[in-house]
Amino acid sequence: MKYYPNHSDLERHIDHYWIVDNANKLFNNHSEIIAYPGIRPECIILLKGHYSYYYQGVHTQVHKSRVYSFIHEQVKLDMSPLESFVIVQFKPRALSSIIPFLGQSADLLINNPIHNAEDLYGSDFTTMVQKLREVDVPGRVSILDEFFMSVYTSRNEGFISELCSELDENYTLGDIRRLTKYSYSTLERYFKKDTGLTPKRFQTLKRYKSAVEEIYDTRNEDWMHYVVKYGYHDQSHFIKEIKGFTSYTPAQLLKNIGLRSFRPENL
Repeated sequence: MKYYPNHSDLERHIDHYWIVDNANKLFNNHSEIIAYPGIRPECIILLKGHYSYYYQGVHTQVHKSRVYSFIHEQVKLDMSPLESFVIVQFKPRALSSIIPFLGQSADLLINNPIHNAEDLYGSDFTTMVQKLREVDVPGRVSILDEFFMSVYTSRNEGFISELCSELDENYTLGDIRRLTKYSYSTLERYFKKDTGLTPKRFQTLKRYKSAVEEIYDTRNEDWMHYVVKYGYHDQSHFIKEIKGFTSYTPAQLLKNIGLRSFRPENL
């Protein structure tokens, strides 16, 4: 089930906690679940069991909690051996939503997007995971809140975090230019520092990912709806961009099992 942070500082950067106590039942022995490139960092906390993934030509079996700060390509996951877990999903702001909790530069994270959580956070993270295992599901939210507040550093919040507090979630590059009055070169400097991406690359990823999430959530096959809503030139442009990032057309996406397929929208 989805749970939400109970602290305003966390709410600015963490979208939700996805807490699952019976993953075997949830995934029903699906041996291949696909996650696509995007700008939502995640921390997968293992409570019981393990999983494996295939990414950039390498197959990896995972027995420890991991932080995925940025995903460049499609990831194929086998979650069937996993019994219990928590996924901490950060806001769709690329690295800028996770840096306040890591104290790492965007340059470091963009070049090495997958980390063992214990290596980043040390023994405090290990202690937190043990506490999660000892309480029931609702009690885990306060433990997660306590830990992330303990590693949160407000001075690491950057330009993007401040910007997103003044714009709605459907903002465009044009909206940013009008609000800030900055030149593109100035925006590029800020974006690269906070996200590791250029403004155009960030906005392209944001647009495509929002469309894909809506496709999964609504199963709406009216492709012109997405063209109009997300500002694509035409239907061909929309389909080409979705396929470029996922290797599937929008219609084919609906036939593939994605990690988002299992994630509930509400509590």
